[in-house]
This record gives sequence, C-alpha cells and structure tokens, in this order.
Amino acid sequence: WTIDSGCTRHVSHESQWFTDITNSGGSITVGGNNQTPIEGIGRVKLEVSDSKDTMQKYILHGVLYAPPLQFSLLSVPAAVMHDFRFSFGHKQCAMQTNQRFKIKAHMANNTDLYQFQANPAVPPTALIASGKQRSFLLLYKRLGHPNVRGLNDLSRSQAIHGLDGSVPLGSKIDFFCVSCTLAKSHRSPFYSNRVVKRATSPLSKFI
Repeated sequence: WTIDSGCTRHVSHESQWFTDITNSGGSITVGGNNQTPIEGIGRVKLEVSDSKDTMQKYILHGVLYAPPLQFSLLSVPAAVMHDFRFSFGHKQCAMQTNQRFKIKAHMANNTDLYQFQANPAVPPTALIASGKQRSFLLLYKRLGHPNVRGLNDLSRSQAIHGLDGSVPLGSKIDFFCVSCTLAKSHRSPFYSNRVVKRATSPLSKFI
C-alpha cells in the first residue's frame, strides 16, 4: 500500500481486499487530470506487521474500488479523520492507527513514495464433510476383501460405522463378490481312474 497525502479517499485496485463492497459509479481524478472509473465502495480488512513485528488487523472504511489503478492508496486525510497519526521522516513514515499500534512505511527507491506491505485478512473458514452410509460390499472391497466374519465382528463391536444395512449382519452373511469368485476359480482336476491325453503341442487337441 502507498501512503498518499494528496488522495482524499482510500483507493484499491484489488477486489480480494474487500470484505464487503457495493456497486458504485463515478470516477476519481488522478495525476495529469486523468479520470479513473470507480466500480464500487466498501470496507477493506488488512493484516500487517507492526513496528514490533506483531501481526495486526485493522479495517479501512469507505474504500473506493478502482481496477485501472496500479497502486492501493491509503489516504492521509481520510485516515486522520479516523484518528490516525502520521510522522514523516527522511526515509520512512511512522503511522499510528486508531488501535494504537504503529506501522512503518519505507520510501521506495524507484518511486520515492512511502509504502508498506499488507495482506488481505482471510476470514476463518470451517471445512465440513457430509457423510453417507456405505454398503457392506463396498467396505469389503476397500479393506482388501478380508474375512467376512472379521467385518461382522468389527460392525458388532461398533469399530466401523455408516453401513446402510443392505446386508444383514449375523451368523450368515450372503453376498456375491465377482473378484473373489474369479480369483479363487481353478480348472477341474484330472481323475486317476480316467484316461486323459494331454496336448503335446499348441492346439493339437483340436486337429
């Protein structure tokens, strides 16, 4: 952010800085009497490191949203109206907010403007996952096709939850798993009391 003593209102070109914003028309006059359109007005909540390297949060009210600008401007007159205090030095500006903590803005070498780093304050969020019941067969597959009796014991001891009851749990659990059936299949054995001629070459039994 850039501290601007000639700006009458706080201005930002970044929409993500605003905690709330309402549509607004009009324009502001910048250097060279150029007109920059205004698209909204609202509050900006900043997170910034104070002079003691402690993260602080404070809110700027009545901030104009002007996307064409290249800087976010903190207006000295508007800040003073909200009990901010400024002390300008040769290389830095000390700003005391209305919450009585100080922020140091250093003069940028390429612009000769007092600037300070800030981040938009991220509101707290809660991540909520909705659960739904799962079938017994799905749980059986996800656990690697274990012994069914073991799953039955886990369910009865309430070690697993969320089954939909599509398969009744009891002494006998009857369901069909295609993968297990294919994995356990084998060819019929040759009986010793029968004469069976094996193939001696590929496809020789069909010639």
